[in-house]
Amino acid sequence: MTLARALDKLCRLMPSDLPQTINPLRLARTDSILKGRFHLSEMERLASQLQDSRGEVNFELQFTRDDEDITQINGSCRTSLIMACQRCFEPIRIEIATSTRLVVVPSIEAAREIPDAAEPLLFSGEAISLKDLVEEEVLLALPIAPLHDNAICHATGAVLEGQGDEKTNPFSVLRNMKT
Repeated sequence: MTLARALDKLCRLMPSDLPQTINPLRLARTDSILKGRFHLSEMERLASQLQDSRGEVNFELQFTRDDEDITQINGSCRTSLIMACQRCFEPIRIEIATSTRLVVVPSIEAAREIPDAAEPLLFSGEAISLKDLVEEEVLLALPIAPLHDNAICHATGAVLEGQGDEKTNPFSVLRNMKT
C-alpha cells in the first residue's frame, strides 16, 4: 500500500469535524458556516454516474435568517468529475462549480411563495443528511449529456460521415421484383 493510499484510508477512519446530520433552523440561529469535503466514493447516487469515483467535493454552506425570520442556505460546491462522453464513451473531465441559494420551508404550499431566485428545501423538523444535501446539489449541476468538443472526440467523424450517406430503401428490391 502506498503512502498516499494509507493516508487516505486513515483520514476516512478518523472522525470528521463535520456533523453527519444538520438542523438548518438551529444552524441559522447562530449564523453558522459549514466548510468541508466529501469523497465522491461516499456519494452512491453520484458515484453511479461516474467512470471514476476518486476525488472529492468541496463545499461551503452559510446558514442565515433574514428580517422576516426565513431561514436561508447560501453556498457553493466545487468538484472535478470523470464521466463518459455520450458520443464516444471515453472519459471526459467535467468541472462542477455550483452556487446554491435554498430557502427552508415547512410545506409545499410555503414553497410556492418563495422568490424565483431561490430553491425550496422542504424541512419537516427532522435532521437532514449533510452529505445528501451536498450530493443533491452536485447531481443537479451535472450535464444531461457530457460530450467532448467536436475537435477532440474521435466519434465525431463517424457521426458526421453517417449523416452524409443517402438512405437506401430496404424495399427497393421488392420494387425490382414487381416489374
